Amino acid sequence: MSNSELNVPREQTILALQRYFGLQEERAERYYQEFVQKEQSE
Repeated sequence: MSNSELNVPREQTILALQRYFGLQEERAERYYQEFVQKEQSE
C-alpha cells in the first residue's frame, strides 16, 4: 500500500525521504513527484 493510499501528507513523505535517504529537499521532492506520476499511470 502506498503513502497516497494511506493519505500520508505530501510534506511528511518528503521529510521521510530526506531523513531516511539523506536527500536534499529538492531531490526528495523530485523522487516524490516521479513516484506519484508513476502511481497515477498504473
